[in-house]
Amino acid sequence: GTVKIWGAADYKPIANIDGNVGAIACLVFLPNDQLAVAGEEGNIRIYRLSESRSGNLTGVNSNLVRNIGGNRNAIVSLAASTRGAMIAAGADRSVRLFEPNGGGPRHTVADLP
Repeated sequence: GTVKIWGAADYKPIANIDGNVGAIACLVFLPNDQLAVAGEEGNIRIYRLSESRSGNLTGVNSNLVRNIGGNRNAIVSLAASTRGAMIAAGADRSVRLFEPNGGGPRHTVADLP
């Protein structure tokens, strides 16, 4: 799937991020101009958003910072701590906590109702 970002002031497209496998279900902005994207494939992909010379954001597959696996099923929700030190991913009746700079899940809460 593709993520498209529009400017809040003028509603013009300012970034496209390609390279996600399957449908995208959720995303969350992180500090340091990063964006976490997840969905059908079960991975969390973290992209760096950078400014072009025109002052617009760009987000292309080459700006992929990290691809975090750990879910067998689709991720249906993402949330980030205030400082972006932890990402929570909801999938298959569980919530997994990830460090954006680390590898697999740090903690899992399973069998949620």
